[in-house]
Amino acid sequence: MTYFTKVTLRSPVALAVLLSTSFALAQNRFAGSVSAGLGLGRTESADAGLAARTMNAASVDALVGYRHEAWVFGLHGDLRYQYQMTPLSEVNQTNLRGSGYLLGLGASYRVNKNFYTMAALDLFGLYDFAEPTSTGDRDELQKPLGLRLKAGYFWSEELPLSVDADLQWVSFQTFRLAGQNHDWRTTQTFAAVALTYHFGAPAMAGSAPAVVEAPSPTPVAEVTPSAPDLEKSLAQVGDVERTADSLKLKIEGDGSFPPGSAKMTDSARAVFTSVAEALTKTGSDTHIRVEGHTDTSGRARENQRLSEERATAVREFLIGQGLAAERIQAVGLGSQKPIRDNATKAGRAKNRRVEIHIVTPQGQQE
Repeated sequence: MTYFTKVTLRSPVALAVLLSTSFALAQNRFAGSVSAGLGLGRTESADAGLAARTMNAASVDALVGYRHEAWVFGLHGDLRYQYQMTPLSEVNQTNLRGSGYLLGLGASYRVNKNFYTMAALDLFGLYDFAEPTSTGDRDELQKPLGLRLKAGYFWSEELPLSVDADLQWVSFQTFRLAGQNHDWRTTQTFAAVALTYHFGAPAMAGSAPAVVEAPSPTPVAEVTPSAPDLEKSLAQVGDVERTADSLKLKIEGDGSFPPGSAKMTDSARAVFTSVAEALTKTGSDTHIRVEGHTDTSGRARENQRLSEERATAVREFLIGQGLAAERIQAVGLGSQKPIRDNATKAGRAKNRRVEIHIVTPQGQQE
């Protein structure tokens, strides 16, 4: 098709694709989605005196770019084939088939484990009618400005697939008809149902927990009996449990982070500020391990990624409060260590948590 020859490596769009993809891959945050849909739409041009025409349409579009928490920012592209059900112009009275492409910028947002939204602004492209006119030329629509909106539902917690409602509006500034360019603004609108595949979680399902900070191993022993003051301080912000080798503080995740996000809430910042104040009194000999945990809802690799990012967020916050970085280790465990039954809503809420383990080096008891 003629429009493919118009996108070359010299174009700004191709350069932007190359640079953004390279950056995202370098940061291990390459992500996006690929969608295929079927729908109906209308084409009309008041400038050309063209009444609205109904069409069938099939499209494939993709969003690729950089993932930041629940967001994906990147480049959007759309390929579309349509079958015109009524004649488009007086020059050609046949049912016109055609295809085209659009390129622009887009962003998607994972609202929660079941829903996501996407918006794209398309600024480049054309639409090329397949049937030649009586002069041997092809009719084209050029210089687009397009807006695309999607809302999708993930019907399975294990599959990265969503069913989407897809709406699109495109306005073309130039109508090339029978070999002549005309400044006839032509509008196309579409409504479609699409199936979308999502990709981009850096952590694989079943992979070993990723340790953000890996200081040299330090032998540990029980917290000394002189720790009741620390235990009392921590009990004011969460559930404290004494284990064989540490004090363990459990803080529920629902109030600490928005769904699907590793950005701490204001209430969580207040909690972890109190935790930092208590830990600064333990001295530099204590070792702190921050663990992120999730329930089993959603995809395992997304849960793994989220647990790692939340543990890292807590670690960085504690460092910002004055604790030494070498004392703190961050680990994401995903849904590997539930403390309640994931079959119930209450159980899943308990499993979404952050745990802080405080241990002392061997020999400090003496």
